[in-house]
Amino acid sequence: MEPKYQREQPERVISDVAEARAGRGQVGKVIKMIVFSALLVAAGYYFGLICGQVGRAYEMLFSPSRDTLYLVGQLLLAMGVLAVTSGLVAVLFRPFWTCLVAFVFSSAAVLVAWEIGLGSGIAVLVYLVASLLYTRGVIAELNNRVHFSVRPVAQSQRILLMALVAVACASLYLGYAAQIEREGFSLPPSARDVITRMTMMPIERRIEEQAGLTPAEKAKVLAGVRAELESQWLGPMEETLKRYELYIPIGVAAMLLMSLTSIVSLLSWLPPLILSVVFLLLTTLRVTRVVTETREVKRLTLG
Repeated sequence: MEPKYQREQPERVISDVAEARAGRGQVGKVIKMIVFSALLVAAGYYFGLICGQVGRAYEMLFSPSRDTLYLVGQLLLAMGVLAVTSGLVAVLFRPFWTCLVAFVFSSAAVLVAWEIGLGSGIAVLVYLVASLLYTRGVIAELNNRVHFSVRPVAQSQRILLMALVAVACASLYLGYAAQIEREGFSLPPSARDVITRMTMMPIERRIEEQAGLTPAEKAKVLAGVRAELESQWLGPMEETLKRYELYIPIGVAAMLLMSLTSIVSLLSWLPPLILSVVFLLLTTLRVTRVVTETREVKRLTLG
C-alpha cells in the first residue's frame, strides 16, 4: 500500500497546482475585463460630455472660429477613443454576453454625461444596438480567420462610427430644438454678423472710392446702409424663417451630419491602426496572448 500511496500523492499535488493556476488565471481574466470595461465606460462618459457641449454650441456653426474647430476636434477625439475601446472589448471579451454588459454600462455613461431624456435615450439606444452589431461582425470575422489581425475591426467599424456620428448630430438637433421651443427662433448674432459683413464689404469699398465724401459722411452713409439692411432684409428673412422653425434644427443637424460623415470616412483608418499597436503592446506586456485552437470542419465531398 505504501508505494501506491506514494504514487498517488505527487499526482494529487500536480492536480491541485493546476487547479490553483487555473483559478488564478480566471481571476486575472476577470480583473482585466473589468479594467477594459472601465476604459469603455470612461470613453462613453467623455463622448457624452462632448455631446452635451455640441447641443449647447449650435451658434458656433453659423460662424466658424477657433472655438468651433476645437469643439469638432474634441468630438472626433471622443469618437476615436470610443471606437478604440470598443474594438478592445469586441476582440478580447468572450462570451458575447460580457460584451453586452460592457456596452450597456458604456451606454449608461453616455446618457448620464449627456442628459437623461427621451430624445437622448433613443439616441443612446441607437449607439447600443450599433455597438452590438459591430461586435457580432467582429466576432464572426475573427472566427472565420486562421490568423489574428485587426482587419475584422476595420471591416465592421463603419456601423459603429456612423452611429456615433448620428448620436452627435442628434445632440445638436435636440439642443437647438429645445432652445427654439423655449425662446422661439431668431437669427443668431454670429449669423447676423456674417451676413452683414459679407453684404457690406463691397458697399464699403465702393463708398471708400468716393473722393467727394468726408470720413464723417462716409460713416453716416454706411450706418444708413446697415440700418436699411437690418430693416429691409434681415428682419423679413428672420420672420420668414420663423414659419419653419421646427425644421431648422433638422437642417442644421443634417449639415453637421454630412460634414462629420466625410471627416470620419477620411479618418476611419486610424482606430484599427491604433488597435494594432495596442494589441502588440498588450501582448508584449503579457496582458494578452495568442492561442492556437483546433476546430472540426464539416465539408461536403464525393462519397
